[in-house]
Amino acid sequence: MFVLFCMLFSCAFSLAAVNINAASQQELEALPGIGPAKAKAIAEYRAQNGAFKSVDDLIKVKGIGPAVLAKLKDQASVGAPAPKGPAKPVLPAVKNRVGNMHTAEWDSKSVQRNMLNNLFLLEVK
Repeated sequence: MFVLFCMLFSCAFSLAAVNINAASQQELEALPGIGPAKAKAIAEYRAQNGAFKSVDDLIKVKGIGPAVLAKLKDQASVGAPAPKGPAKPVLPAVKNRVGNMHTAEWDSKSVQRNMLNNLFLLEVK
């Protein structure tokens, strides 16, 4: 059972695309066709030119040709695009409908009536 779990976990992990804009040199080296020299070239290109807009931009990196790019297409990503403008709330704002319990005034008649009712019920039983 443990072996099956390990196999499934490794398959799921291998399906995850590597974000080439955030990956370390070691993570880049794990990609097919990328060794230490190409990983270093990718990291240097990224540092000099900023984030890649698409995986196809890797073709601009020295040492990355069409064959290597074809291997990377399914296993590399550039991450989620940055949101444009301020984030919008998912839920509408809820106004505070509960007062502050430290400053709230008690309805003393209701409290006294409830206490008397509870005492009466206790005495009757």
